[in-house]
Amino acid sequence: MAGLTGFVERLTALHVEALEQEAALDGLAKALVLGAEQLHRRDQVRCLSTLRATVQEKVRSLQDGEAEAHLRFSEGRLLDGAFKFAIGGLTAALRQTSEHPLSAATRQAKKALSQSAPFGGVVVAIGPGGVPDDVAVVSLSKRARESWRMEAEEEEALRRNGSVVLTPRIFIKRLDLLTQEVLQGVIALPIPADRLRGPGASAQS
Repeated sequence: MAGLTGFVERLTALHVEALEQEAALDGLAKALVLGAEQLHRRDQVRCLSTLRATVQEKVRSLQDGEAEAHLRFSEGRLLDGAFKFAIGGLTAALRQTSEHPLSAATRQAKKALSQSAPFGGVVVAIGPGGVPDDVAVVSLSKRARESWRMEAEEEEALRRNGSVVLTPRIFIKRLDLLTQEVLQGVIALPIPADRLRGPGASAQS
């Protein structure tokens, strides 16, 4: 009888030990899952951080290019104005019109100097693929100059193609908020473009 009692006690002890090991393994599994999730979130945060730096660098590059283009345009306009001034005055003098040569020269020069074109309009367009894979930095001004259209028309064209268009400042601000949400596990990549919509979304705001 004593042997049977000892055997039962041994079985009970083994059962308790097995339950403890099972609980320990369950805790370890949960810890591993949590650790994997945290690592995954950090990887996604690093991806968003890289995107942030890339967008900022591209914005700076395009804005520098716009500044140079504006300078070249202004210099060309001044040269054209001087040329039109000389030609306008000479033409009026040769034709002997009633208009004074100086007045004709000034009128032609003003016409040349009044020419304008958009410069400096840089936006971030988030396409249907969302963040981070479908993000582009676009010079609305350059597109407008090349197509002979208004910047607003170029922005609308981007929207018709399914893009959310933001100013660089607003994009970075919203990207920082999304980064916090990714770190907290609220959302995960990829992030739909619609998630970035909201007040101030327009590049014209």
